[in-house]
Amino acid sequence: MRNNLYFKEMLLDMGIASTRVDNLAQATDDLHTAVARLDDHNYKLFISNFYKTISLIDAFGEREKMKRFYHVKGLQNEEL
Repeated sequence: MRNNLYFKEMLLDMGIASTRVDNLAQATDDLHTAVARLDDHNYKLFISNFYKTISLIDAFGEREKMKRFYHVKGLQNEEL
């Protein structure tokens, strides 16, 4: 289990209660990991149905220096 310190710091800076950041960071880490493991076909299906999710897992990836995500619409992801 990772500490997700940078993402937690971002949540705290947003004003989210310190009692909630651990659970939010862990849930976001789990979602980020699950999406990162999707093949291209399933990734596109997931993102096309849950487009708003991309900003959350991409912010997590950026803060934690992990895989970044972009949606197929307009933005390019060199890692896809």
